[in-house]
Parts: sequence; C-alpha cells; structure tokens
Amino acid sequence: MRAAWLVLPGLAALVSCRPPDSAAAYRKAASQLKYRIERVEPRLDMALPLDRSRLVVRIRLKVENPSEVRFHARRVAGDLGLDELGQMKRVGAFDLPQGLTLEPHSEASVVLELTFTYRDIRRNWASISQAIEKGPGVVWRVEGRATLEAFGLPFSVPFKARGEQ
Repeated sequence: MRAAWLVLPGLAALVSCRPPDSAAAYRKAASQLKYRIERVEPRLDMALPLDRSRLVVRIRLKVENPSEVRFHARRVAGDLGLDELGQMKRVGAFDLPQGLTLEPHSEASVVLELTFTYRDIRRNWASISQAIEKGPGVVWRVEGRATLEAFGLPFSVPFKARGEQ
C-alpha cells in the first residue's frame, strides 16, 4: 500500500513536465539555412510586334543546410530586385511551387525562372537598363518566404539572398 503512495508524486511530476516544442526547434534550425545567388542569366527574347518580347531571367539559388534537420521546401516565393545603395529595387516576383529537399549538412540548388512581358520591361526599364549598363558588377537580390516541412510539421520562414552577376 505504501509503494502505491510513492508512485503518485512521480506520476504528478511526469504529467507536469511539458514535452519539447519540436516546431520551435525546427524553426530555429530553419533560421540557420543560408541562401546565396550563385548565377543570374538574363536573356532578352525579341519579337515583332514588340509587345510579344520577353525578358527571361534564370537565377540559380543555392541553399545551405548546416543543421541536423532534413527539410523539404514545399514552396519558395518572393521578389527579385537589384541592389541600389543597399535597398532593393523590385523588378519582379517569383513563385516556385515545386519541392526541394535539403538534407542535413548539405547544399542544394534551385533554379528560379522569371519571365517579364513587354509591359513589365517598360515599367521597370530604369532598373533593367541600369543592370545592363553595370554589366558584371550588378548586385541582384532575392527576398521572400519558404514554406518548409520537417517531420510532417509545415512552417514558413523568410529568406534573403544576394549575388553579383
């Protein structure tokens, strides 16, 4: 009978303990991800009439996962821009719904391809012409959110990346 009474304080202590917050641990690991623009390849596809012309920008974004957690990126979306005096001059937006798996202690690349219509080109001509004039010295920026999943728990984290052309 006395042994049963000794078990009760142990059960009370066990019930009062909170389980570790896995989602918080995964968010912390996701905040350690490092993003870098590896390559930017702009291509102008001229057509007649001019309103059928397109500017296609391919961006290779490299993601490094230094953590112990395996992530699956369900979606990567954000803005593409040019760095002007430390500020981002937005040129366009991207939305990549395909997945990307980030193994622990590894790197992975994803290719973002943005297509700008003639109207987009005219609206952003000041920034685009500045990038053409600067040539290899232009600094591109990507800012957005990645929807990640770790062990079945989905969450969203912001990201930023810079890179020279």
